[in-house]
Amino acid sequence: MLKAYCAVPGGEAVEIAEADVASRLADGKSHIWLDISSNLERYVPLLRDVMHFHPLAIEDLSHPRMLPKVEEYDDSLFIVLHDIVLLDKEEGERLKSYEIFIFLGKNFVVTVRRHRIRAVESLLGEPKVLSHLFSRGAESLFHGIVRRMIDNYFPMMDRIDAKLDASERVIFNSPDSKDMQRLFTLRKDTAKLRSITAQEFDVVNRLTTGEFDQITPHGVMLARDLFDHLYRVSEKAAGFRDTIMGLLDAYLSQINNHMNEVMKVLTVIATIMLPLGIVVGFYGMNFKSMPGLNHPYGWIFTLGGMFVLIAGMLSYFRHRKWL
Repeated sequence: MLKAYCAVPGGEAVEIAEADVASRLADGKSHIWLDISSNLERYVPLLRDVMHFHPLAIEDLSHPRMLPKVEEYDDSLFIVLHDIVLLDKEEGERLKSYEIFIFLGKNFVVTVRRHRIRAVESLLGEPKVLSHLFSRGAESLFHGIVRRMIDNYFPMMDRIDAKLDASERVIFNSPDSKDMQRLFTLRKDTAKLRSITAQEFDVVNRLTTGEFDQITPHGVMLARDLFDHLYRVSEKAAGFRDTIMGLLDAYLSQINNHMNEVMKVLTVIATIMLPLGIVVGFYGMNFKSMPGLNHPYGWIFTLGGMFVLIAGMLSYFRHRKWL
């Protein structure tokens, strides 16, 4: 599916037909945005023969799981970025990333995607904002798309932060194996988030250096704004990793402390039972003559002595602060 928009400086963005793209592009006055969201093969001739994009860039469009990058081809830049979505499910892969391929030229922006990109679809539904961006040129339109995409990262990161806070409360109260599994899942999610944002950070950083002739001083300023936002995302993602590692250490410490408490109780029980076993074993020997064996209240004295022994041992343990 193709959606094409065009505007002259100071004019409104209007949707145009595919057949009008070549003439609008050739007049040198119009700014154009093409958004291809499905059936990529159908629009390869448009990208090759009308937009004159490099064959290597067009070939990259057919490869899934492309990493974020920026490449310079003749009069346009080819940029690969990722939209990151955190799914609400407990098992399986929860953090998904979807590529968006962007061609940026002097008076055009072309976005190619296989999946729903929230930033693109929200902008398509706001003609006034789109006209405002068009009035400032293709670089402003590119900035508007990428800025919205980056801003969508922050609510997702707030959700991850809330999950970490909930895990922290549970770990310090009543940890179990499910909490460990949740932490491992979060660690996997945040590792992927950090990897993608770090690569996008490098891409945007290259746009701020003046390395590419297609980027004007105004475009460099816009790229610096993207740089600042991605820096915040990258730093927060790195902080998630440290938080999760700390929670994993805390979980293991809690488990070890709990195990130590169990072992302490079992050790106390075994220690108390040891002298009682000696007493019972002594009076269980098959001798005919033993102290108190024939006494009518001998068993009472024996039980009383055993209880006194238990009380004395417990008092001694408390005095030594072993309990």
